[in-house]
Amino acid sequence: MQIAALFRLDGRTAIVTGGASRFGSPISRALAQAGANVMIASRRLQPCEELALELREEGLSAHALQVDLADDDSIRQLAQACAEKFGGIDILVNNAVSREFADELEELDRTSVMASMEVNIAGQISMVQAVLPYMKRRGGGSILFLSSVNALTAPKFSLMTEHRKSPANYTMEKWGINGLTKWLAARYGKDNIRVNSLCPGTFDPDMFKQSENAAYIRNVMEYRPISRFMCAAEVAGPALFLVSDAASYCTGVLLAVDGGYSL
Repeated sequence: MQIAALFRLDGRTAIVTGGASRFGSPISRALAQAGANVMIASRRLQPCEELALELREEGLSAHALQVDLADDDSIRQLAQACAEKFGGIDILVNNAVSREFADELEELDRTSVMASMEVNIAGQISMVQAVLPYMKRRGGGSILFLSSVNALTAPKFSLMTEHRKSPANYTMEKWGINGLTKWLAARYGKDNIRVNSLCPGTFDPDMFKQSENAAYIRNVMEYRPISRFMCAAEVAGPALFLVSDAASYCTGVLLAVDGGYSL
C-alpha cells in the first residue's frame, strides 16, 4: 500500500462552494493539486474565475461557476453543469456562508436570523440534495462541511473584545451543521457516501493588518495551547484528508483544527 496514493484524487470531481474565499481558496487549491477536477463556485463569480485561471496556468483542472445558495434552481444548475462537464460528482465541500450576523443577541431580529439561515442551513441542505443523485450514480462520494470551533464548545467571552465577538446565530447555525453532518453520515453510509465536518479556529490573515484586533490576538494566543493562529496549509491538509481515501473509514467526524482552543 502506497500511503501517498490514498491522498490522491485523480479522476474525481469536486465542487467547492465559496471556493475562492478564505477557507475555500486553500481547499480548492489542495484538491486540484491532488488531481481533482475542481469546480469553484460562489455568488461572486469573478474571484472564482481568477482562482480557476491561476490553477489552470499551473497545469491543474479548475473551472468556475456562479451559484446562489438562496436559490434552489441555481444550486441544481451548478450540480448539473458540473456533472455534465466532468461526467459526475464525487466530492462536495459545503463552505459558502452568508454573513448576516449581529454581535449581540439584542441586535438580532427575525428577518436577519432567517436571511442568514436561508443560506447557512437551507442552502447547505439544498446543495447536498443536488449532488446526492450524482454521488449515488458513482457508487459513493464524500461531503465535507466547513463548520467551526464555535460548534464544539461554548464561546470564550472573556477573550472577546469590542471588535471581535461571537454572534449567537453564527454559533447556532454551526451547531446545526454538526448535527446535520451526523444525520447525513448515518443515513447515507450505506450508499458509500461519507459526511464529515471540519471545525477550524480563526483563520483570517487580514486580521493582523488591523490594529484594533491586537487585544483579541493576544488574548487568544495566550489562551490556546498552540499559541498561534492557523495558516492556509492547516486548513487545506485536514480538508484533503477528510475527502480522500486516507479517511475512507471516517464518517460523521467533527474534526477540530483549532490549536487546542476547544479543549
